Amino acid sequence: MTNIGLDMTLFDHQLDFTAEYYKSRSSDLLVGVNIPLSVGSLNSAPTVNAGTMDNAGLELSATYHNHKHAFKYDISANGSTLSNKVISLGNNGQPIYGAGARTQEGQEVGRQFGYVYEGIFQSVDEVNNAPFQSAGTGPGDIKFKDLNGDNVIDASDRRDLGSALPHFSYGLTFMASYKNFDFSIMANGVGKFLVDDAIYRSLMHSDGGLNWSSDILNSWSTDNTTTNIPRVVYVDENGNGRDSDRPGWLQNGAYTKISTISIGYTVPTRKIFSSFRAYVTCQNVYTFSDLKDYNPDFAGGVWNPGFNYASYPTPRTFMVGLNFTLK
Repeated sequence: MTNIGLDMTLFDHQLDFTAEYYKSRSSDLLVGVNIPLSVGSLNSAPTVNAGTMDNAGLELSATYHNHKHAFKYDISANGSTLSNKVISLGNNGQPIYGAGARTQEGQEVGRQFGYVYEGIFQSVDEVNNAPFQSAGTGPGDIKFKDLNGDNVIDASDRRDLGSALPHFSYGLTFMASYKNFDFSIMANGVGKFLVDDAIYRSLMHSDGGLNWSSDILNSWSTDNTTTNIPRVVYVDENGNGRDSDRPGWLQNGAYTKISTISIGYTVPTRKIFSSFRAYVTCQNVYTFSDLKDYNPDFAGGVWNPGFNYASYPTPRTFMVGLNFTLK
């Protein structure tokens, strides 16, 4: 592991600044490695410690202190970048597929992978003149792009669809006090990355009789042809729900969360107490996000970091408390 850092204090200790470059290598990661059936094993892909990947990035933080007046405050900001690269999968260079993602040597882990959305078929003639998708494809189904030009839509027409890793994260903190009152607020967030939101996808199925999202009310019909949501059918022979970049399938996972707000009051010293403070705190206050799911700060898997399925949401909590010290 490599770390190169810089620490500075400026303007009579009013400004603190740190910068650090890091690079680390993780090895012996668990990977399913294919072996021939001729060796006599029933498990053709045993899990072994064969994976290696590198992570590198820059971490910055700065804090400004102003304690010269009755109104005192501190402002802190931090940010970090992430660059990831898979070095080895111990599988003769074969990629790992799963949950709409592909991991291959020389690229970052778990990139989104699937078909390319080209719109909605509007007529039988349009279906007949397009590359073959299925015998049941009809108006209202999704049109996928024929990437290899063989006039058939199949697994060879899948491609890299984008990063499932947030390459930038940040945090902000503001703390202030005036006389006996104190206040603090903290926020954090990440930059754009692509989330495969399996909850939303399961609620937008084109066939069957399970629960739906209200967005399905805007599905294609002869009276609603300008939508990007495919038709509802008894059996989805076209595979409209397959891994692809159709609208809603891969969502922008960027968010900014106001994580904590706290207000307190310190009572002047009394005979019994050497200190006495009352406070009110709210955690998980509000999240700014375009993600349709309820939990933007989910934790995905090692090989599919952008896959979110029913991760437990962070609750919003309110706390009222007292801190005191007896003499």
